[in-house]
Amino acid sequence: MDPENPSIKDMLLYGVFAISGVALVLVYFAFRETGWAEVSLNVGATLISTAVLAFIYQRFGSKELLHQIAEMRRSLVIAQRGLDLGLRDMWRERRHVPRLNTQHNMWNSFSKAGRSEVWLLGIAEFGFATDPDFAEIVSEGTAQGCCFRFLLLDPTSVAASEIDVKEGGGQQVQGRIRRALYSFLGMQKNNVGKRGSVEVRLYSDTPRVSIVRSDNELLVTPYMPPLRGEDCFTFHVQEVSKGVFNQYLRHFENIWENAQKPPVLVE
Repeated sequence: MDPENPSIKDMLLYGVFAISGVALVLVYFAFRETGWAEVSLNVGATLISTAVLAFIYQRFGSKELLHQIAEMRRSLVIAQRGLDLGLRDMWRERRHVPRLNTQHNMWNSFSKAGRSEVWLLGIAEFGFATDPDFAEIVSEGTAQGCCFRFLLLDPTSVAASEIDVKEGGGQQVQGRIRRALYSFLGMQKNNVGKRGSVEVRLYSDTPRVSIVRSDNELLVTPYMPPLRGEDCFTFHVQEVSKGVFNQYLRHFENIWENAQKPPVLVE
């Protein structure tokens, strides 16, 4: 018996078993009201499963089959562990987070779904800051009572200067932060007096992660220098019991408590 090349005789035998099993299952559906129909179903299902398992066993061999089963079990265990931690999706690079249609990307749709809390933590979050659709999301959200918190890297910090040096100098990162800060402070000013609120703060520690919160869901991107943020692994987390959601919330809150309000509206 050659596991890699089942003979014609073997294949015919598997086919006979499978066809007979299918026939008996069809007999069950045709005569399900009779007393013997269930026996026909059980025998048919047994023949089909026997044909499938025999083919798999011969095709892969016993050792290979056991290895494949072990790998499948391991994959299921890992997947279940991720679900238990609240992991719902992941992308190798942040740039691969899918667009939902030609106008609105997942990031905007994600933040628009927030009803009570929408948070941003990052270096500049320049994409959000310069997107007029996001400004509209903030305007609509604050009118409905949603609270927005934007936490950016201080453009005057040592950490911002170091990132600029690593990315080639020229204060490009510091410039992006200042332009983003100006936009976010404009959103704050434009939404004063509404049911919700917009708050902006600056932190000076070395950035470790980007967090986008929409109520009980997060989009998380760990920073991995020298990679740019858009090139880093990104994952989607939901709040579940004993998951990682609250760990990231505590991380955000810790940075927020030690961050400073921008002294002036800067361009």
